[in-house]
Formats: sequence, C-alpha cells, structure tokens
Amino acid sequence: MPHQTIPDTYNVTSSGFRKLRLYSIFLKTYFESYWIVLDFFQNNSQNSLKAKDRLKKIETNGKLMHKRHEIDCPEALSKVSYKNAIDFFTSKGIKGSDNAEKIEFYAEAIQKSLKTLQ
Repeated sequence: MPHQTIPDTYNVTSSGFRKLRLYSIFLKTYFESYWIVLDFFQNNSQNSLKAKDRLKKIETNGKLMHKRHEIDCPEALSKVSYKNAIDFFTSKGIKGSDNAEKIEFYAEAIQKSLKTLQ
C-alpha cells in the first residue's frame, strides 16, 4: 500500500509480503537459468561447440549444477530459458571465455541478485 507521507514509497503488508516471496521464486529461477548459461560461456571458448551441441552441454551442466546444489530451483533447468539467455549474452558480445571482462560484469550482477532473493 502507498506510504502516507513519502511519495513513491510503499509499505508492505503481510499479504503483500507473501506475494513478493512467490514472485521472488520466479525471479530466482530466471537468474539461475542465466547463471547456468553464463557458467558455460565462462568455461568454454567461442568456437568450441556448434549451437546444437552447445545447448546439450548447457543442459548437462545445469543438471550437474543442480545436483551439486549450486542451483536450487529445478525449474531453472529450462531449454527455453537457456535459449533466451544465450540470445541475451550473445547480443551483449559474450560468446565464450574470451569475453572474460563482460562475463565478470554479468556474473557479479547475477550473484548479487541471487543473494538478494534468498
């Protein structure tokens, strides 16, 4: 609900807090999917695999990361999310481990977001 005296500020009710927790799970799934793809790019060179093989390797890596409890949400193991993450990162110039500086930028942003959602 809107704060009575401070503009653009809201007070969270207990009902609203429960809704925010549900929404945060959705966001966590999204960030974990992107983390899996970024981890792949971080550990593989640009031309190491064809697109079809790359997606298979990302899927395998995601399952392994979930098994090792590096990823909490099984919903993060989504081929559609992986494809979206690949498109996003390649549009930002990330195509493999050669792009370490850009990878580091997004890795920090994702990890910060995941810590906030815990």
